[in-house]
Amino acid sequence: MAKQLFWANGDPSFITKKGFNNITTPAIADFENGTGAGEIIKLGGIGYHATPGATLPGACYWLYQSGHTTAGNDYPNAPTWWQTDSDDPNFGGNDIIAIAMGTVPVIDGMLIRGIARIPDAYVNGTPVLGKEIFISESDHKIDFTAPSPPSEFVRVIGYCLDKNDDGDVLIHFDPDRTWLGHSALAGIDDQTSSNDDQITIKDTEVVINEDSDDLDFRVETNATATALVVDGGGDLVKIDAAQALHLKDLGGAANTPASGYGVMYVNGDTPYFKTDGGVATSMIGGGSADISGTPADNQISVWTDADTLEGTSNLTFDTTKSLNVITTPAIGNFSDDTGEGEVINFGSGTTVAGKLYYLHTTGAWTAVDADAVATGADQLLAIALGTAPSTHGMLIKGIARIDTANTNGTPVVGKPVYVSTTVAEFDFTAPSGSGDFVRIVGYCLATTGGDILIIFSPSTDWIEIS
Repeated sequence: MAKQLFWANGDPSFITKKGFNNITTPAIADFENGTGAGEIIKLGGIGYHATPGATLPGACYWLYQSGHTTAGNDYPNAPTWWQTDSDDPNFGGNDIIAIAMGTVPVIDGMLIRGIARIPDAYVNGTPVLGKEIFISESDHKIDFTAPSPPSEFVRVIGYCLDKNDDGDVLIHFDPDRTWLGHSALAGIDDQTSSNDDQITIKDTEVVINEDSDDLDFRVETNATATALVVDGGGDLVKIDAAQALHLKDLGGAANTPASGYGVMYVNGDTPYFKTDGGVATSMIGGGSADISGTPADNQISVWTDADTLEGTSNLTFDTTKSLNVITTPAIGNFSDDTGEGEVINFGSGTTVAGKLYYLHTTGAWTAVDADAVATGADQLLAIALGTAPSTHGMLIKGIARIDTANTNGTPVVGKPVYVSTTVAEFDFTAPSGSGDFVRIVGYCLATTGGDILIIFSPSTDWIEIS
């Protein structure tokens, strides 16, 4: 079974209402072939690959954004996963890529970042610990040898953490957002003229200019054709030239800039900005801030009012270790039907804040009901934080305050909380009817007026009552 969302084994020690720790020593023996731990998404259909109708656990795929209707695709109206191939940048060059955690993406999931064990069958080249890994020219495989431009593109997707004698490897999977080297890249032209060392993006733009000619470099965006300009003749760097702003470091007092421009420069230790009217203003603001208390090492300071900084013991950062957030959760810190923790803005459907939902195979969040296994027994569960999942978010793990209207049974601090047989609600009494399922979703931390504060961490285990 693929381990999901950050934790390589079991639930984390969740001791805060707004953070978590994740410290582990990964080893290949801790994983079965084709499994992983990290950020896993469950969406998409089956596209074109070597085994129609199923993804291959541990193999590499890219997400095709339009539905595919060939044989073997179970979800023709949804994005589909296709096998990667470094021979063509359209097969994983600039797309979301993932490692399959099973045969059905919407059920078993696709690992988009984390740690995974890749079977020998999907590994090319000689594994070397600590070395970078690439998309392979062989369909849906990884490679320890970089592809060869210009006939292939190069994209780093992670590094090797461990290996075994069977040829399986454990990798840190974190695909680079950039790729290079394929001959299909439009607009790159190695000029052969009196300016020998130039590479052009378009016919009149120069990226590399070793001959130091008065040539311009220009970057376009959707909004402007002059988002960034290096003016070779004027020795100027202009940012968003369409809005008439150019910046130049003159190393001292600046001349008054041309009409319609401003100049940022340094005079001694002070940065200045001068307008075309000749007025130079220091860019170091005045005023001061008070310090409250005696901050300890590694504490992060926060503003407690308009001019006061205070170190907080609840939030520390040690560059040699990790980010720690330690607090004592109190139900009074939360409004009804709100929560903090791991929130995803994802999925469709209309929800009610504070109620419990599962992610349906259609991608819609649907109310749970312990009366039937199909309505929440083995699916991803979440607490709604509003009416629109993709806008307000769904809490998949964390701490939440649940209004008494959404709970059943007698709340007891420290006791488990179950999926209820009342649609979309929580229960302190385990379901017991024939055909019901029993699944723990968390534990009660505090109560007040019938409301509960729950540490929400749904178990992956459940049983059906015969």
